Amino acid sequence: NYVQGILFQISTILPSLQAILLPLVMSYFLKTNSIGLIFWIEGLVTIPLALIFNYNRVAFVSLSKFANDPDRLRDIVSRFFIVMSLGTCVVFGLGAVLSKSIILLIFGSKWAEAVNYIHFSCIAFGIYSLRFLGLSVLSAINTPKIRIYNELTLVILTSILLIIFGRRFEMIGYFYATIVSYSVCFLIMIFSIRRCLHLAVYRRIFSVLMAMLISIVA
Repeated sequence: NYVQGILFQISTILPSLQAILLPLVMSYFLKTNSIGLIFWIEGLVTIPLALIFNYNRVAFVSLSKFANDPDRLRDIVSRFFIVMSLGTCVVFGLGAVLSKSIILLIFGSKWAEAVNYIHFSCIAFGIYSLRFLGLSVLSAINTPKIRIYNELTLVILTSILLIIFGRRFEMIGYFYATIVSYSVCFLIMIFSIRRCLHLAVYRRIFSVLMAMLISIVA
């Protein structure tokens, strides 16, 4: 209905607010060239997100068709999350492991500093990609309020953590902040979806994510 449509539009505006707010917060403890390097790293890491966004569009259409069939919807959501988790593990896990070789081979030693941070960005956006699928689920089951709360929590939490970690750890503090905030908001979203659909998929997702983290650390 009309109100639901307004709420959905508000939820899509909040990421733009974050994109505007975070650079302003970063400017208090980072130099312009460091902020530029962060955005360059994120631009490189987020190249696979184009495929993930297309997958999420397919997921949204499929989920919307079964919004009134809870049993079928739970099965589809579970399958989509498992496939997405495995894909995330492979794409961002390999990206983190091979990042040093890729950067030095394609961009040269001029960008060698990025090697120290890119694996953190891979972890952050691996979690972000799963969270994005969760947003599609929330939209499909017509729960825009939960989506707004999650987006707003992400903006506020990331800004607070950025101030805390950024002052202490400077550039790498940005990646600490995003990893923690994406993880917290993703877990909140999973529990919200679990409550709405009575779904226990989070255990399998957690297992796949742990495998990705272990592979990156190793």
